[in-house]
Amino acid sequence: QGMVNGRCYLNGADTGGVVDGTGFCTADSKYYYYSYLANGFYENHCYQDGVDTGEVSNGTGFCSPDYGDSYYYYYRGHLATFSDGPILNGNYYQNGMLASGVMADSKYYSNGKLSSGFFAGVCYSVGVDNGNLVNGTGLCTVNSKYYYQGHLAQIADGRMPNDKYYDRGNETPLDSNGSGLYNNIFYLNGEVTQLTTSGTGSHKGVVYVNGVPNGGRLLYFFSQEDGDWNNPNNWWINADFSTLANTTPTRIDAVVVASNITHGPNSATSIIELTVNEDVQLNAGLSIVGKTTFKPRSENKGTLTLNEGSFENNSQNSGYITGNPVFKSTYELYNPWGGVIGTTSDYGSFNTGTIHGNPEFYGASFNSGTIVGNPTFKNFMGYGIQPDWLGSNRGAGLIQGNPSFQYASTNTATIIGNPSFTHLTFNAGIITGNAFFDWNSSNASQGVIHGDATFEGNATNQGTVTGHIYHLR
Repeated sequence: QGMVNGRCYLNGADTGGVVDGTGFCTADSKYYYYSYLANGFYENHCYQDGVDTGEVSNGTGFCSPDYGDSYYYYYRGHLATFSDGPILNGNYYQNGMLASGVMADSKYYSNGKLSSGFFAGVCYSVGVDNGNLVNGTGLCTVNSKYYYQGHLAQIADGRMPNDKYYDRGNETPLDSNGSGLYNNIFYLNGEVTQLTTSGTGSHKGVVYVNGVPNGGRLLYFFSQEDGDWNNPNNWWINADFSTLANTTPTRIDAVVVASNITHGPNSATSIIELTVNEDVQLNAGLSIVGKTTFKPRSENKGTLTLNEGSFENNSQNSGYITGNPVFKSTYELYNPWGGVIGTTSDYGSFNTGTIHGNPEFYGASFNSGTIVGNPTFKNFMGYGIQPDWLGSNRGAGLIQGNPSFQYASTNTATIIGNPSFTHLTFNAGIITGNAFFDWNSSNASQGVIHGDATFEGNATNQGTVTGHIYHLR
């Protein structure tokens, strides 16, 4: 007895309940579909491996066996459809699933209910087009987002019909020409620039001050002879050095240094912007209004007063700087479970000269010169790896101020001041002043603190403290 050749037999007799392998076989009380145990919705019931799951009553209910139909809603023997109206919990369905999108009544539904929001270029309010958008462009008052041709408006889309610029649908403070400061980036005509936050510097060969062309020039220094700033024959108006400028820079000009300058200006010179190219040395006395950039392997050997300054990988300052330069580095960033989640480089930028200001050091960058100010060191190598044992402040490094060591950065040199150490940092140098440690930071066995030391949480001390030691829990 049972299913044989598409028929159901009981005590050798055909029960007649199964035709061509499809139907309910009373011999084993299971439903078959073309001689296979049924999985899904058949004859107003839901089956799993031929057994009625009991989920569907009178052809209505969810049918969700492991195989076949999965979480589809049936209504009176058919997949629930929009024309059935609001049924289970007042929801509308389409093809057995909660209605989403514009339905037959030209209204917008989400998860079975009339909904508000943006869909297919139209802004809907409780399911009805509120007319805010034309051809997918306009402000959707439901979510306060601006759309352009069916997507959230971006700065790159340009000026919108209302003369404004948007980022991910949100209004920006850029003017009708797409110029101004947004997210600490200065834009011109909707384009990202490298100008300072005040709009000063050069962009596409034009020099700007406060976002307005100032009439200055972008000049290039390239010398095959004397390396003299004061020689007009060393200055060019184009990057291929084909046209002489026949003049030296003035205070309204921006400068790119493409070969070594060994003789600086006759007196301290002010310029708008300074870029020192790769493998180039600069020995000059300059005051820079806008940005100063030292590209990889370049070096400052002169005296500079900076506004915004940065040293890229393996570049260095061996001169004298007044300002707050940033020393950059790329590095491997690890997560606690293993694996690299950042970029890699073996070299950081570094200071061997003198800085009066509050510089910042990132990654593998370091100080082995003199800093009078409050520097910040952020190794950012991630959790679960060893800090930089050579030291973020190392060698002959001397800091006169209150430095901050963060994220696996270290001190192995000298500090006269009151430093703080946090997030896997340690001191193995000499501190004259009061030190603070927290977040797995420590005063290592080589560390000497001539002053008081405070250890918070799980920070530890293995070194020497000549003053008081405080433990905060």
